[in-house]
Amino acid sequence: MSAVDTTIQLILDSGESYRPGSGATDDMLFAFEGRLGVKFPPSYRHFLARMGTLSFMGHQFYGITKSGLNAQSIPCVLWATERSREKGHITDSMLRIKMSGHGPFYVIDLSQTDAEGEGPVLELPVQGISGGSEKIADDFGSFFLDEITSALADR
Repeated sequence: MSAVDTTIQLILDSGESYRPGSGATDDMLFAFEGRLGVKFPPSYRHFLARMGTLSFMGHQFYGITKSGLNAQSIPCVLWATERSREKGHITDSMLRIKMSGHGPFYVIDLSQTDAEGEGPVLELPVQGISGGSEKIADDFGSFFLDEITSALADR
């Protein structure tokens, strides 16, 4: 079982309420990749196909919403990423995937992909990449599992 599948099972077994989006189709995934000029890493692609987006215990994971390419707000990864790129907060090889809840935000850095196509998840300060970055996880699947495991431990 992948880290994404393990995390989804933890959510389902937790008894806590959660709000998933709708899983993204292959056509929608390709459309988003084309517009953003990236290839989604396998673990994030799997999350998008299974959940689309997710809100759980105060955590909101960005992804593909029902509005698709026309979305104009969070939690759409396209909207969040394009706005952050326009402001110079992230590079063209980054995907903005989540806020921390206290200022910093998280990105997948696709300029550092491994042999499987996974990129590390970085935490960036409010001002973006110009303020530095900290590696949080090797890939989205690990990050997703860590965030949900931590949220469940803190309840």
